Order: sequence, then structure tokens, then C-alpha cells
Amino acid sequence: MSNLQIRRLDVHDADDSFALAQLSDPALTPDAWRSITAAAADQAGVIGAFSNRTVRAILQYSIVVNGGGERLFVIDGLAAFDLFDPTTTADALLAEARRQADISCSGLALSARLDGARINDVLRCAADTAVLHRVF
Repeated sequence: MSNLQIRRLDVHDADDSFALAQLSDPALTPDAWRSITAAAADQAGVIGAFSNRTVRAILQYSIVVNGGGERLFVIDGLAAFDLFDPTTTADALLAEARRQADISCSGLALSARLDGARINDVLRCAADTAVLHRVF
């Protein structure tokens, strides 16, 4: 999908993107989603991939400060739709998340609810990037 436009969603995009958001969180309500899309960009928000006016993918993020005082760009959710292969669309959003993290934060992180469907992906990513020390 070469004609993708990547931009931050605002409250006017909430209704058109709600179905994608609910794929990641079936308990999400329209009002809660509107609130998420209206969040201040330096605290949280949603980045969308659009084909013409149609939202094809969304990446929900939050900005947190870790114990060392570093700002982290946390990916809270990613949902992409395509009839054949959503990978290209999702990759475009992940590239934008990394770009934004490089501009305004010290790093990029992932989050997932402990009961979330993708928790194993997050745990695998954490394990792959972990630094393990052993004394004996």
C-alpha cells in the first residue's frame, strides 16, 4: 500500500477508527476511545495509517518517565487491517513510532496487559533484549 499517509489521530478521527481500536481491546467504549484520541501528544495518543481517508492501522502510545528520569515512548497497542497482508501498514506505523521516540524520548518500549492476547509477544521481546547477569 504505497499511498499511506501517517499522522496522529485527533478526536475527529475517533469514530472512524473505533472498530480497529476495539480489535485490540474489546471492552473499549466509544467515549473512552474519543478521550484517548484527544490526549495531549506529549503524554499519549494514537498514530494512524490512512489510505485516502480510510484508517488502515492504528498505534496507541503513551509517554512515561522511568525510574531514571528518562522519557520512554511506550507502544500500548497496534491494530492493522488489510485484505491480504497488514504487515506493510503495521511496519509504517512502527517506523513512525521509532521516529517520534528518537525525537522526543530516550527510548522505545512495549506494554501489554497481563491478560492481553499479545502478552507472549511482549514477553518474548523483553527476553530477547534482556541483559542477564550471573555471579556463579
